[in-house]
Amino acid sequence: MSCEEVKGQAYTEETYISEELKPYVKSFIEEGDKRGFDARPYFKVMDSLKINNKMSKGELGLYHYKYVYFNELGYYVYSSIDINSFNLLNHKLLRSTVFHELAHACGYVGHPCDRCGDILSTYTSIDYSYYRDLTEEEWSSKVDDLFTQIKSIPSETNIVKKYIEKLN
Repeated sequence: MSCEEVKGQAYTEETYISEELKPYVKSFIEEGDKRGFDARPYFKVMDSLKINNKMSKGELGLYHYKYVYFNELGYYVYSSIDINSFNLLNHKLLRSTVFHELAHACGYVGHPCDRCGDILSTYTSIDYSYYRDLTEEEWSSKVDDLFTQIKSIPSETNIVKKYIEKLN
């Protein structure tokens, strides 16, 4: 499935994905497929994934859980992701930020650590710049960990996953 084929549920329109982010979204989907995780359904409840040049420098990305309200399925989930334009300065930083925020969109709540070098770490700094100097093998290992974390979320505590299961 290409980024162009991903349909958002919100207003039965396509999920808007900034051009600069499409290769990273495609990579996230492909990496999930390799590890037995289908990310495609999660785009059904995403309005947009876009570059935002008005974010503060302290935020690399932000997952917005926009609405949860009741409908015929019991509730309705709707989200979007903003990626700080600062990330465009380094493709590895952009890749890790997109993967981090998409993990939240797939239901991962919180962060496993503050500064540990994990893709889902709360902070990224020069001291913990897991995105900068990683070999592709090291990145692949971090992506393995990421999808293991996402897949380990029980359906009963993952409101996005529960909702998507109801849609299917």
